[in-house]
Amino acid sequence: MPSNEERADKAAKALRVYAREMMTNPSAARQELEVDPKTVIGDLICDIRHYCDMRGISFDEALLSGQTHYHAETNEEAQV
Repeated sequence: MPSNEERADKAAKALRVYAREMMTNPSAARQELEVDPKTVIGDLICDIRHYCDMRGISFDEALLSGQTHYHAETNEEAQV
């Protein structure tokens, strides 16, 4: 089972890909993610919500599912 650090690394990779999609200059995207990761994360969450809307997926249910998984994974790692 992956550690929470490994999970965070996977998220960082996804954010880098998303930041590159947002910006035409890859080095600017990397800098944006390093300087202001909250903006990139917020933009991604917003776009995920649009994705859910377009496909009839409940964003709130997906968010709750993610929160449930997060709490289970952080509790699991704390017990080790």
